[in-house]
Amino acid sequence: MGSKSSSFAILRGLESRKKGWQLEDKSYLALMGGIDLDLTVADIPDREIYLDLTAIMGGVDIKVPEDLNVLCYGSAFLGG
Repeated sequence: MGSKSSSFAILRGLESRKKGWQLEDKSYLALMGGIDLDLTVADIPDREIYLDLTAIMGGVDIKVPEDLNVLCYGSAFLGG
């Protein structure tokens, strides 16, 4: 795993719903905001992907294709 990029939703929303967006190793932070990731329209590489998701007084929602295996570990502080 190389270096990860980051995306933030601080007092706002962030959506990845555009067809064909590239899924990559990435960190996401929802601080009093929300993040919606739709993996059903993403281009998913044929390897393990690591997403670091943090929600503090905010939320992260992920829509996953039925044929995709997902391991999820994490916690939220006053969020979900």
